[in-house]
Amino acid sequence: MNFPQSLQSLKVSSIDKLLTKFNFLVTLNEFVFGFQSVSGLEINKRVEYISEGGVNDHQIMVSAPSTDNPTLTFRRGMLLHNSNAVARTAKWLSTSHMKNNIARKAAMLAEASIDARTSLEVGPALGSVQVYNRDGKLSALYVFLSLGMVSWKAEDLDASSSDIWCEEITIAHTGLERCPLQMGIVQNFLSAGVDAVSDIINPEDSHSTSNVEEQRKKNSELIEKARKRQEELEEKKKKVVVAFSGGLDTSFTVMYLAKEKGYEVYAACANTGGFSEEQLKQNEENAYKLGAVKYVTLDVTREYYEKSLKYMVFGNVLRNGTYPISVSSERIFQGLAIARYANEIGADAIAHGSTGAGNDQIRFDMTFLVLAPGVEIITLTRDMALSRQQEIDYLNEHGFAADFTKLKYSYNVGLWGTSICGGEILDSAQGLPESAYLKQVTKEGSEQLRLTFEKGELKAVNDEKFDDPIKAIQKVEEIGAPYGIGRDMHVGDTIIGIKGRVGFEAAAPMLIIGAHRFLEKYTLSKWQQYWKDQVANWYGMFLHESQYLEPVMRDIEAMLQESQRNVNGTAILELRPLSFSTVGVESKDDLVKTKFGEYGEMQKGWTAEDAKGFIKVTSTPLRVYYNNHKDEEI
Repeated sequence: MNFPQSLQSLKVSSIDKLLTKFNFLVTLNEFVFGFQSVSGLEINKRVEYISEGGVNDHQIMVSAPSTDNPTLTFRRGMLLHNSNAVARTAKWLSTSHMKNNIARKAAMLAEASIDARTSLEVGPALGSVQVYNRDGKLSALYVFLSLGMVSWKAEDLDASSSDIWCEEITIAHTGLERCPLQMGIVQNFLSAGVDAVSDIINPEDSHSTSNVEEQRKKNSELIEKARKRQEELEEKKKKVVVAFSGGLDTSFTVMYLAKEKGYEVYAACANTGGFSEEQLKQNEENAYKLGAVKYVTLDVTREYYEKSLKYMVFGNVLRNGTYPISVSSERIFQGLAIARYANEIGADAIAHGSTGAGNDQIRFDMTFLVLAPGVEIITLTRDMALSRQQEIDYLNEHGFAADFTKLKYSYNVGLWGTSICGGEILDSAQGLPESAYLKQVTKEGSEQLRLTFEKGELKAVNDEKFDDPIKAIQKVEEIGAPYGIGRDMHVGDTIIGIKGRVGFEAAAPMLIIGAHRFLEKYTLSKWQQYWKDQVANWYGMFLHESQYLEPVMRDIEAMLQESQRNVNGTAILELRPLSFSTVGVESKDDLVKTKFGEYGEMQKGWTAEDAKGFIKVTSTPLRVYYNNHKDEEI
């Protein structure tokens, strides 16, 4: 067998017979082993699916290694290359008085390989399995990253036996890859910062000790240089937080930044109530597959309610009198959570998947610029002008395969409603068909819904009390959605200047706002309602326009909060398919019930003469005007 140069010096007479039995060589960093048996040479892939964020409109099939770390088991081998240990072993085995004592020879081999096994116990280590044919030529090459030794066992020592002593070593690794031989192991190892086995692929004809030592010295220098270079690269590796929804854009962003740009990627999913537990779990699994070093879910649902949703209810906020500002308001709080997390971990950059044609880019960027100053903002989809197909192609090229047939509609689901884009919405003359909505009409007839408020906040649904306002909102959605309530089409002006059209279904927001507004009509004064409507309209405008951080928003919130001190009671609604109507209220603060009179019936707080006098005084400005302009036609 033609052994590499670095192994030639070991071919002393005492171990020559052992060496000729090795069919495999295994390298781990600077250690070289010879083995007669290797098991676990398997390359298994599994397929899973990545779902789009919110409600899925794409399914991305992932080809990935098994989540369980595979193992390799090596039997009947010896350490062949490790400077002093090798020399010591050769000397022992060549000593005449040891030639016929196999057990003692085995003990010496075991002692010589202690440092090798010690290196196996702590990973990671870059390794290879080299398969040789009968002519000593390399016929197959596998590379792997060892995670360390998981087991070691040896046969009992028996001095009376003539069999070769055998030990078995099992290591865990991250995955096995077969390399084309023409590429050479040197190329593969250099890319990972290791060049310990260059002499195995390119052996010298000379077998002199000086050449061997020279080659070993060269290899050692290359190893050290490569390790230092790798350490420098790792130290300089930048951290980036990706606002990760699990959709195509953010999936591409995670993989591209990790693979192509060398970033240390932290995938952060800011949940404002639109993700289920199953979706969040899937997001976590997918993030790691795509190359993230860490995944976190940032649950800001409670913060979203306390700092925005309740004020939108207080103000009965509907964009253009129609749209409950659902998804757009959520983006602000997702941005806040991402910015805080980036500051917490000392990130160098924040990335999101927004395009250059929508409002979300502004909401995210403005939030990051204010709350994470100095942190770079990366938007691959926008900056590289990427199409969805280009992102799909990239993912396919790097192990992703799927049927990317686009759905007709795209959806964004949140606590405060679902937006619908695409399909008929792109045609101004068309509306959405029944099939476009996620929640179908399944209820017939009608039923009453009782919503109870305390100081403007929803506290009970059909007399069932809720300490958690989030659960109360979800309960209303559960009751109203089967009637198809809350469906409509919103047309408005985007922040970037173009008009936009979006369909939506939002049973809970429309029912809660409808009930709250109805209750306010009974409990607020005329001018309370007037001025509250003015500032509430501005609150919704600023929220939509990404001005949540504007200080005046805190002032408006203070007014809205104060306006709710007497908004107490139960509003009763009548629900039916695709609509609802108001029935009445029950409230101790009801201003309709008064001792001064009942509208259209009987006055109790004034006389008929009082009424006549009031009307006469009120008409005075008009009587003065028309007395001076008798020729003016009406």
